[in-house]
Amino acid sequence: MRSFLRCLLALLMTAQWALLVGVTHAQDLSGAWVWNIEGRNLMVFELVSDGEGRLAGTLKRPTSLMTSIGGNALTVSGVEGPVVTRRVETIERRDGAVHIAAFDPHAPTGPSRREYLLSATAAGAELRSPVDDRLPSIPLVRPRPPLEVATDLDPQATYVTRPAAPASNPELATLFEADQAARSPGTTIDWRTVGEQDRARRARAREMLDSGQINSADDYWRAAFIFQHGDRPEDYLLAHSLAVAAIGLGRQDATWIAAATMDRYLHSIGKPQIYGTQFQLRDAEMTQGNFNRELLPDQVRRSSNVPTLAEQARSLDEMNADSVPGTD
Repeated sequence: MRSFLRCLLALLMTAQWALLVGVTHAQDLSGAWVWNIEGRNLMVFELVSDGEGRLAGTLKRPTSLMTSIGGNALTVSGVEGPVVTRRVETIERRDGAVHIAAFDPHAPTGPSRREYLLSATAAGAELRSPVDDRLPSIPLVRPRPPLEVATDLDPQATYVTRPAAPASNPELATLFEADQAARSPGTTIDWRTVGEQDRARRARAREMLDSGQINSADDYWRAAFIFQHGDRPEDYLLAHSLAVAAIGLGRQDATWIAAATMDRYLHSIGKPQIYGTQFQLRDAEMTQGNFNRELLPDQVRRSSNVPTLAEQARSLDEMNADSVPGTD
């Protein structure tokens, strides 16, 4: 029995050691890493570990670059050479990350000094701010040759790196589907019942928005449609803001709902619409109501996936022709 227990204990210790070795290997941050943005290497790290988790090496990067935050995307502009080399040293290990400093070896505390938290991710590694975790991270990947900083970066251009897209909210998707199904063409619609259901959907969507459960481009796009079917100017303005967020996260077809919610908001506060997305029945005739047709050129409408003025006029004529008895 004792022999069996000793063997079992040995097996458990071996398994635990294998697990620890696997974790250590998975968290190995030594070697080469690059920040690749739009197919070009903007930063190149070459790091060596001392075997205890401390890293040292070099960082190559352009002499100057400016970063800014748009939504949750990190944009880079004003990139100018030549490429410079900075020394990299470890300051400390912190919560599974390595706090590193990159600096000019001739001026270690000079204005070019930068500090980062380097940590492993499922996709590779990332750099984060050591003082503000609200800032977007810089994604790093293992490089493909050549291991050099790109020299064809345009100082007049803006480059964008986006984090991995967050998962969409399945409950919100269900609310959106119900919102659209309630307005299915060819069905008899009880607008009093739909109005009550709309209010319930908006209330739940608002709870999800306030609790941080709406995050992806699809989430914002779906929520924009839900709030577009509101009954107050604030609903339409919120819907417009959500549509803009969806566009910022990469859902380019959200331009139409952004335009439509702006038009609906303007009508709700007694102002003329500007895109021409809103149609309403007045005295048995379809009309676009108060409409400032001069503010926007048609190229803005086309860029927003909105029909041009001529196309809107044809649609209006067709709707009114269909409503007149005896017409084709």
